[in-house]
Amino acid sequence: MRSKLTRRRFMMLAATAAAAGSSAKHARAVGLLTGEESSTPNWRNQGVLNLTNSPYAKLKNIAVSAVTIEEGFWSRRRVTNVQSSIPSMHDELVSHGRMTNFERLKGTSNEPQKGPVYSDSDIYKWLEAVGFALQTDGHLPLRQTADGMIREVVSIQEPNGYLNTYYQGDKAKLRMVPETTQMTGHELYNLGHMLQGGSRTTAQRATGRCSMRVCAS
Repeated sequence: MRSKLTRRRFMMLAATAAAAGSSAKHARAVGLLTGEESSTPNWRNQGVLNLTNSPYAKLKNIAVSAVTIEEGFWSRRRVTNVQSSIPSMHDELVSHGRMTNFERLKGTSNEPQKGPVYSDSDIYKWLEAVGFALQTDGHLPLRQTADGMIREVVSIQEPNGYLNTYYQGDKAKLRMVPETTQMTGHELYNLGHMLQGGSRTTAQRATGRCSMRVCAS
């Protein structure tokens, strides 16, 4: 009889695999901003996911840098994405309070919590978009903006590694409660987007630096 794999167990295994594939050292869950260069060989030649240590991967990775989009419809769309779409989405996130949720916990904003339970993930999705853009060009303004947002995010991470702006104060007692986490709590959902968008998965392969490292022992 096949054993049941819960979402919590799946996310723990996924986080461990991501850390094992991208870091020679394993640490407790921790987010940090550094200028450290990657120790992973040929990091820029990896695909969207590093499946080197996955026992389940059947397909081989193709590096993002191995694909060239020539002049035409999609190349123009990519220019629009970098020059307009990504910057304007940043402004929308800020205007709708996605960053003040982090700033409130840092003590630099008096604004109340804004947005639904999955609001933090919007920041991580934006960081993923920036990471992919940086894989094909430097885009210094985008990189500087992303670095600033990452600093705000990791500044409120708790000593035990917990990072979520919604489950604070009287909501802290609901953290990782099966009834909410597995159904509507979105804690694992947010974690997944942080692993994908802010960790080595995307950002480091674009810059070669550990912008936001999320590791699990």
